[in-house]
Amino acid sequence: MKRSPLNTFLSLSAILVLLLVQSCDPTYSIRIENKSGSKITVNATTTNKFQAYGHEIIELEGNKVRFEIPSGEYLECGMAIAGLDNDLPFTNLKIQTLNKTILAENPEKVISLFEKEPDGDLKTPYSLVIK
Repeated sequence: MKRSPLNTFLSLSAILVLLLVQSCDPTYSIRIENKSGSKITVNATTTNKFQAYGHEIIELEGNKVRFEIPSGEYLECGMAIAGLDNDLPFTNLKIQTLNKTILAENPEKVISLFEKEPDGDLKTPYSLVIK
């Protein structure tokens, strides 16, 4: 049986589309959400992945920043492609609320602050929620 050039082209196009779709990694936002009832103050050491949108960021010396997030608001602070480990915007955080101080002194502790699914995997988009 002879195949027409159009059928061959359509078959190859379908295979190419499937390969392209399967090889794409998802992109997720990274944010800090304030659900505490009062403003929070965040002091952080950032990585080159840090990108803040919508709030005033006070740059301190080197790669250190400070910012406030009002109650009920959030700060978009980066994007992660597939996983948070390689795109983490902070190497450490100090978050102050009226009642407590949260310290994460290394990247592993920062990641541990993000919301998780019941099975322990990180939820996406990646949200660090302060309650």
